[in-house]
Amino acid sequence: MEERRTRRYQEQAEINEPLNRTESRRQNKLRSEEEKTQILKRKLDIVIGILSLLIILTWLFMRFINF
Repeated sequence: MEERRTRRYQEQAEINEPLNRTESRRQNKLRSEEEKTQILKRKLDIVIGILSLLIILTWLFMRFINF
């Protein structure tokens, strides 16, 4: 969380022109959407990995137990 804040302040400090309120809100909205997208991507990757592992384990169980 702290890392996000410092990165946000650094990005705003790099911009020479002060942003008006609408542009600032638009950029904050885009930035938050990107962060949420990254979090969802990570969660989806974890779910896909777990499901793949469960499918393989189920197949191995059925193969060696002879169902």
